[in-house]
Amino acid sequence: AMRIDSIDSAIVRIMKSKRLLKILELEKEVLEFVSQRFLVNNSDIRERLAFLEKRNYVKIKDEKIYYIP
Repeated sequence: AMRIDSIDSAIVRIMKSKRLLKILELEKEVLEFVSQRFLVNNSDIRERLAFLEKRNYVKIKDEKIYYIP
């Protein structure tokens, strides 16, 4: 639960500041952000992205992620 919350908050924090990123760029930034605390892989990040998209935090289109304010 703490790990999931950390990934979610990292994604939202990064997307709030960047607004638009390619998925690979976001994965790289999230890995850097959370790697100090625990190991995470790209499938974990994509799973959390899908969840955040369902909750209308982000929109994923053509391998790009858009922040929804």
